[in-house]
Amino acid sequence: MRKVLTLSLLLAMIMIGSCQKDASRRIVEGDTQVTLTMNVPSKIATRALSEAEHTDIVFYEIWTSDWQRKLYPVDDLASEAVNDGRASINLTLVTNQTYNFIFWAQNAGCGAYDVTELKNVGVNYDVIGAEGNQDKFDAFYAVKTIKVEGPVNETITLYRPFAQLNFGADEM
Repeated sequence: MRKVLTLSLLLAMIMIGSCQKDASRRIVEGDTQVTLTMNVPSKIATRALSEAEHTDIVFYEIWTSDWQRKLYPVDDLASEAVNDGRASINLTLVTNQTYNFIFWAQNAGCGAYDVTELKNVGVNYDVIGAEGNQDKFDAFYAVKTIKVEGPVNETITLYRPFAQLNFGADEM
């Protein structure tokens, strides 16, 4: 009886060890490194007065290729600091998968945007009020689909989500 128990225990340990080794090898072999750099334009190619100098954070989400399920982050917001108009993220993603990325950059303290879900960013016009043309309310976004077939190193330019309308008048 003792020999059967010892043999059973030994076989169980071998099986557990081989399963763990196979599982970790599959994860390593199927993953690839993805580096994305987001550029917030410092000189806007319009007649706008703002130069995005107050934009200091970029939020991002990763969705499935069919936009049915958010993969990352699961609960909280994922973000990176913007320094000199740039932010970078380094991720490990599964090879041969397609991912949708959403990026939203703004001033962290402006309080005008609800970014709890980047597919549906909300604007709080009570916060903006009559001072809507201030630099602190600048925002930028990008949506990018990436098929991961190997290491990815890509630069993404963020754009203004809102139109700007300039009015002019002759002096009276």
